[in-house]
Amino acid sequence: VSLRVLSWLIDRRFARRIASSPRSQTIVRGAWTRLSRQLRSRPVEILAGPGRGMRINLHGSAVAFATGTAERPLQDALQREVKPGATFFDIGANVGFVTILAARLVGPSGRVVAFEPVPANVAAIRENLELNGIDWVDVRQTAVGRSSGSATFIVSDVSAFSRLASVSVPSGARESIEVAVR
Repeated sequence: VSLRVLSWLIDRRFARRIASSPRSQTIVRGAWTRLSRQLRSRPVEILAGPGRGMRINLHGSAVAFATGTAERPLQDALQREVKPGATFFDIGANVGFVTILAARLVGPSGRVVAFEPVPANVAAIRENLELNGIDWVDVRQTAVGRSSGSATFIVSDVSAFSRLASVSVPSGARESIEVAVR
């Protein structure tokens, strides 16, 4: 199953219509997981939005990043506000979806600084930058906080839900790591 087919189903809210029946919820969830798993572990092309045509390896993150439907209000704001030559800070960059969008928008004359404390996510950001031939992004393996030092960071099964332990413990917490804070 291709990303375009999944995108078509998402656009038509197909899964939601079927899933409204309690009996079919388990079937739909299982099918979606199986179909989308293969797309979340290899480079794919972003289908829509300001990232259209860029490549991203989701490293298990939401397929909506690849379809271009994730965080559409944020994508629209970036496209409206971030101009060539600008400086952009991506705090909590996850696997780099917003980072690569901002890098495209600021261009080589601009600057993007991505802050991400989870080592696996930092590797994913670097891979996604390389997939797109982007070399004007500064990736910093650190959390951003009120004061510099170190802190406990809770890593969740869903990387976007990971956070500093002082904020809260996310659902699906799988491990805690010590991270630098700047």
